[in-house]
Amino acid sequence: YWRNVADADVGRFLRIFTELPRAEIERLEALPGAEINEAKVVLANEVTRMLHGEECIEQIQATAAALFGGGNTADTDALPRIQARRASSPTAPTRPLERRALGVSEPSSDF
Repeated sequence: YWRNVADADVGRFLRIFTELPRAEIERLEALPGAEINEAKVVLANEVTRMLHGEECIEQIQATAAALFGGGNTADTDALPRIQARRASSPTAPTRPLERRALGVSEPSSDF
């Protein structure tokens, strides 16, 4: 998800979802053109580290490299699989939320 956020949202999401120093966030959000994808990788890695812990970051980074590394030569059969659980909460959303309702820009296509 984080690697596909709109370029305009990267700085805001780095501020909200990471604990990076302000100077680093400002440097990342100022990256020009396609270089902003470096900031998206940092965003994805930092959020993943905070959510899942340091111990699984290597496996997740290997998966991301296979999916996003370019060349489309990845053997997706070798990627880890997860079993998603169904939400049991009666208040769980039953329909997808629209991006504009969340205040999120449309995703970038700069890959």
